[in-house]
Amino acid sequence: MATEIVAAPVACFRLRNAVDEVVWRGSSEDSWRVYMKRFVLRWAVLFIAANVFGFVVHGLLLQGDYAATPQLLRTQEDANRHFVYMLIGFACSSAALVWIYDRGIQSRPWLGQGLRFGFAVWMLTSLPWFLTYYAVQPWPGAVVAKQISFELVTVLLMGIINAGLHRSQTSEVPETSRVTAEA
Repeated sequence: MATEIVAAPVACFRLRNAVDEVVWRGSSEDSWRVYMKRFVLRWAVLFIAANVFGFVVHGLLLQGDYAATPQLLRTQEDANRHFVYMLIGFACSSAALVWIYDRGIQSRPWLGQGLRFGFAVWMLTSLPWFLTYYAVQPWPGAVVAKQISFELVTVLLMGIINAGLHRSQTSEVPETSRVTAEA
């Protein structure tokens, strides 16, 4: 039991060292800290943006459409009890957006990269999700078209925000400490 308790942190430390060697190529501990601070900042901004965009799209723009189909949704009281799961979902997706974008960054204009990234994320997430919901639940086609369209705008904006924050943060980081697509 004692060896297992000691072995887990040692294994994590070795894994971190291996990741550092591949990603940071022997750069300093300060580079890792700077990267993590910037990662957390971008995660927090995207998390807030996801909540704001989600409220605007689903709480305001689609509110009337959702009111016309109450049988497909939770009551407000029940939705409030489950709100924490939405926050967890936004937190996970925001972290994934930052992480995946960092791994695929190219030496190209940031705005185009943000738009391409947002479009790819939309194709991978929002579009199939809403089409699947349409296939298994009796959502009106017009509502699904609005959901898909609004989500496209939202995810494109998330991609632009992510790329813009990455751009402003990496402009101050020495070239040797940047994560590249080749890493």
